[in-house]
Amino acid sequence: MNILIVCTGNTCRSAMAEGFLKHVFKEKNMTIVSAGTGAVNGIKASEKAIEIMKDNGIDISQHRSSFVNDEKVETADIIVVMETIHKEYLLKKYPEIKDKLFLFRVFAKDGSSEIPDPCGQDKEIYEKIFEIIKRSTEGFKKWMEQRQLL
Repeated sequence: MNILIVCTGNTCRSAMAEGFLKHVFKEKNMTIVSAGTGAVNGIKASEKAIEIMKDNGIDISQHRSSFVNDEKVETADIIVVMETIHKEYLLKKYPEIKDKLFLFRVFAKDGSSEIPDPCGQDKEIYEKIFEIIKRSTEGFKKWMEQRQLL
């Protein structure tokens, strides 16, 4: 099972989500990677993202951003994105992926569909975003279990 997590710069939301999903699914045979629709390859995760994850026992200090590319999209079994704009970008470029592409927050079932970008915000905002990522991951895990994907 290959999971791709997509946001814009791949230094905040998707980096945190990648780290958390790897933590949650560490016992499973999965490849979990993240990328950004506007990412510059090789940029480390934001300091606040690293700090929030460290506070939660997860080390993403070695994360480096990468641009979403054909190989990542084609090898992914499931793609989750942070915002509608990411979904639209991917569908325009790869219309054949529509059945494996999801807004990540939909799995949280909290009435919202997007995970806002915390870039440049205070630590408290990053903490709120991480809480959304945790709720989304819980719902995503249940969804995968129901479909016997785990």
